[in-house]
Formats: sequence, structure tokens, C-alpha cells
Amino acid sequence: MPLDVSTCFDEEGRVLASVLRTVEGSTKDSRTDAAEQAKKDGNMAFKRQEWKNAVGHYARGIAMLESEEQPSEATAPVQTLKFECGSKITMLVNDGGLQMEGMISCVNGDGTYDVMLDCGDDHDNVPENKLRLIENTGDNGDQQDLLAALYLNAARCMYQLELYTMGEKLASNSIRCNPTNGAAFFVRGRCRLGIPMLDDARADLRQAVAADRANAEFRNTLAECQRKIKQRNESNRETARMFLNYCREEGISASTL
Repeated sequence: MPLDVSTCFDEEGRVLASVLRTVEGSTKDSRTDAAEQAKKDGNMAFKRQEWKNAVGHYARGIAMLESEEQPSEATAPVQTLKFECGSKITMLVNDGGLQMEGMISCVNGDGTYDVMLDCGDDHDNVPENKLRLIENTGDNGDQQDLLAALYLNAARCMYQLELYTMGEKLASNSIRCNPTNGAAFFVRGRCRLGIPMLDDARADLRQAVAADRANAEFRNTLAECQRKIKQRNESNRETARMFLNYCREEGISASTL
């Protein structure tokens, strides 16, 4: 049975303890299978535009995976493997958080690397702190991808329900699980556009376009966001101009404000 959308997540987009308790006692394999089925059920509800039912299914799938103990950042193993020519990597392409996959094309002697991204772009002299090795994570990697998809689909539902703040939190959780997916930045950008958080929305939408330059929806939404920012800035300038005119007419100096 799907869960009630109002009792699925806390204000940070985390699955509530009451949802986690519904999956206690399940084995790891059965939880993964159940999460896959929850995603399928959620997708069917999404296609029928049953947004609340879809969220309930996705939340149950998330609970199946999040209920397994996850290593904290403090206890997570430190990356010790070295980059070599041909190593598969993800690269932080800018400060917005988007990572793109590629490979090391050259190991330089100064602690930097030349990188060829899967999209075809070449980057020279990339510092090591912007790179992470893609390791063979097996089932754990598959579970992270599934978890990212469940969070993202739940965020899409929240957008349709005009619950933009919750959608923004869920999309952020999806990005945490998979920072290479431009669609997650797009959904978070649209939610931030609805809040509105225009400057943050623009940053996210730029990440989405960087990940998939051919996607017309990404480009058009970014253009819409930029138009709204322009309108806001023009409105702010007009308000400031009117206020200054009022001050001059009333003989109010800046020192008395």
C-alpha cells in the first residue's frame, strides 16, 4: 500500500522513522527487490498523474534502502588509490556540485591531470581535489543509483504538487547519491524557481545544461529563470529610484536614514 504523502518525509527530506519501521526485519536482498518494485509502482502512479500515491511508493522504496546502516563521512574509508592514465573518474566541473564522468588521459608531473570527459570535452591541468576514482562498487553502487532515482522521482511529484521546498530537499538528496545526474539539478532548479530562489535556481539549471547541452527543456527553463532574474533586478532598480526621488522631494538626506 502506498504511504500518505504528508507522513513520508521530515522538513529536510529524510524518510520519517514511522516509515522506516514498516520495513524492519527485511533482509538486504529482499529490501533491494522491494525498492525496485516500489519504484515501478511509483512510476505507474506517476504516469496516471497520481502524484500523492506515487510519492508514497517512492518513500517506501527509499525506506527500504535508507534503513540499511550507511557509513558516515567520519568513518568512510579515505581514498588511497592513485590516478593513472586510463583511470575512470568523476570530475567536479565547477563550484555548483555537478560531477561528470571521464578518464585520465595524462598524468602530469606537478600533481595535476589531463582529463577527457565522456561528453567529449578535454580539461588540462585538473587538480587532484576535483577528481574521484570510479571504483567497482558492485551492489552498493547499484543501490545508490536506485536510491538517487527514488529521491528524484519523489522530487518530481512534489514539484507537480507545488510543494517546492520539499521537492528541493528531495532533489538535493538525489544529488547527494549521484552528483553526475543533470536531471536532478534540473528538478531542484525548477523547485527553486517555484519557491522562488532565483539565483540558486539559475545555478542549478546551469549545471543541468552543462550536463546535457542538447536538452531543450533544460535550456528553455534556464532562459525563463534568467528572464525572471532580469525582471526582478529591473523592479529593484525602479523601487530604489522611486525611493531616492521621494527622499529628494522630502528633503531627506542619506545621513538621516
